[in-house]
Amino acid sequence: MTRGVTGAADETLRKTAGTKLRSIPVRLLFDDPELNFRAHYSLFDRTNGRLLCAGNGQTCRRMTETGMQSLACPSPELCEIGSGGLCKPYGRLNVRIGDDDELGSFVFRTTGYNSIRTLAVRLRYFHAVSGGLLA
Repeated sequence: MTRGVTGAADETLRKTAGTKLRSIPVRLLFDDPELNFRAHYSLFDRTNGRLLCAGNGQTCRRMTETGMQSLACPSPELCEIGSGGLCKPYGRLNVRIGDDDELGSFVFRTTGYNSIRTLAVRLRYFHAVSGGLLA
């Protein structure tokens, strides 16, 4: 069974049993690229895995001693708590695989800057080419 694809879906997507899975039909959930793909900077606590700070490079929401606060976010390199590579880009692409489950979705997560940049640009390109009909 292929990782991330259920047994029934795996059998349906393969042309013949025992062959490699060469393509997966993917559909976007929304017509707006920003709803399908969300990206931000994030800083996680390495001891418990909780999110400490999330921002867009201009503003952030950070957990402080007094609770969650909205603060200025100069950039990951200039942040006092996120410097040194602790604050990283984090992107999530939401898609639907196949046509069987109308409500089921798959989330592709990445922390790679190039993956985030490429996905964002490609979604905006497809949005423009399709006349705004991504879904």
